[in-house]
Amino acid sequence: MKQTDIITHLHSAFRAFDESAAPHGLYAISEYRAGAQLRPQNLADWQLILRPTIEQLGYQAPKKTAAKSVAAGRFLGFGNGKILNIELVRFSKIKVRLYGDTYRIDPHLDFAERWKQLHLDGRIRSNTHPFSNDERILLLIAFAKGPRAFDHELSSLHEKLGATERSAVYTKDQWPDPHGRGFETLCASWHWPG
Repeated sequence: MKQTDIITHLHSAFRAFDESAAPHGLYAISEYRAGAQLRPQNLADWQLILRPTIEQLGYQAPKKTAAKSVAAGRFLGFGNGKILNIELVRFSKIKVRLYGDTYRIDPHLDFAERWKQLHLDGRIRSNTHPFSNDERILLLIAFAKGPRAFDHELSSLHEKLGATERSAVYTKDQWPDPHGRGFETLCASWHWPG
């Protein structure tokens, strides 16, 4: 498998789920077919998107994932003599609410300041210095108003990291919410093939 194949498949899987899971989409994945009991968000991402995708690519996933790992967004796959470590990070600059029978962005809330709390630079640095030749992926799923909403943050991040980031294959996809709620979804990943 080429280095970028796994990323291409993962990004496509997130986008396909977003398009097909009306009315919730990727933004409210924990509500998708959940019934009365919502799934923890990272667990829904794992069960509905990540696990099936990596298994289609020939990796094996553990039958159970520890609650601590789910809460941290850390998942494993095994294959090709390597361990695939996936770290999933979700971020939103917006809040979507139900108004009558329509979901829309709450115009009174703006969570742009949360970006600093992600410490994405530290997460990237920690993956750059591996303890083994395991394959590693840092996957960011983010939501914001406007088509270029993350340009400033990502540009600053790349500038701050400089050469540190060069050991990773960086990929970014962005698309408008397929359910017409007025926001954009960003799927960005850093891949260290090992």
